[in-house]
Parts: sequence; structure tokens; C-alpha cells
Amino acid sequence: MRIFFLVLLVVEVSTTMMGGVWAMVAPMDFVPNMTGLVAGAAAPELSRLLGAMWIVVALILVCVPFLRDVRAMRCVLVPLLAGDVLHVAALIASDALSPSQVVLPVVFFAYRGAAVCRPRWLQA
Repeated sequence: MRIFFLVLLVVEVSTTMMGGVWAMVAPMDFVPNMTGLVAGAAAPELSRLLGAMWIVVALILVCVPFLRDVRAMRCVLVPLLAGDVLHVAALIASDALSPSQVVLPVVFFAYRGAAVCRPRWLQA
């Protein structure tokens, strides 16, 4: 089970990091691909801020398996669980909802929730 959780963590870190770099390097391409809308005047700056936040989250996730204290691990994972719920809620409220956009947040929510209940599954 531990290997499965670590593989999911690697997938999450890599997708988050790639998305963050993409948002910072090519914000005018990032916004239309993610939303289906034309990027406005403020979109490049907001996209760069989002990219920087995603990179920080990816770096925090890299540290999770090395946390030996279960409470510290939960302090990292529980806010991310809340973020997954907010992400799916925002997608549902959006006009451009597609099932493929909901799959990753739901998978990440499930594995984070299991890791909060069974933290040893995620520790290296």
C-alpha cells in the first residue's frame, strides 16, 4: 500500500510542478487551455501568481513522506483536503465543467483522506 501512495504522491507533485511552471512561463497559453476563455489583461500576472503557489505546494508535498510526526503530516494534508473540496466545488459552479477536470482532484482527495487516516502508508 505504501508504494501505491508514494506513486500517487509522485504523480501529484509532478503534475502540480509542471502546471506551476507552465503557468509562470507561458501564462497567455495557460489560461485559455485551462479555462477555455480568452486571457484578459490581468490574466498573465494572476497566472504567474497561481504558478508560484503551485510550485510551493509541490515542494511542500515533496516533504510530506519525510515527516516523522503524524500530527505534522496531518497539518499539511488536512488543508490540502479542504483545497480539493473547494476545487471540485469551483469546477461544479463553473460553466466549463468536464468530467476529466474532476478526476484528479477526486483521486487526490481520496488518497489524502486515506493518508490522514493511515499516515504510515505515506511515510517513506
